[in-house]
Amino acid sequence: AAAPTAKLWLQRLALFRGHCADECPTKVLRARALFEEAIGMLGNHPGEGLEVWGEYREFELAGLAASKEAQAQKQQAARVRALFMRQLAVPLPGGDGLREA
Repeated sequence: AAAPTAKLWLQRLALFRGHCADECPTKVLRARALFEEAIGMLGNHPGEGLEVWGEYREFELAGLAASKEAQAQKQQAARVRALFMRQLAVPLPGGDGLREA
């Protein structure tokens, strides 16, 4: 069977993100697991990988913006930084713009 496309993954992730609006820790962990699954399937794809990585970064950046406590902000900033560094290690077309960010 063929693997789901980035469009399907992104729709699934968007649907789940809508259910994470209350920032329930269990839902956030599940969303991260789904993003990791999507990255595992499509993260190296030359045409669709950047979009999946970008959505994952936006999800984590939204978590950073929503963090209220200093310790939570520090932990979330570390997550964002680690994700960014992981993406930089993947040689995808169009990824050169990330180095400028």
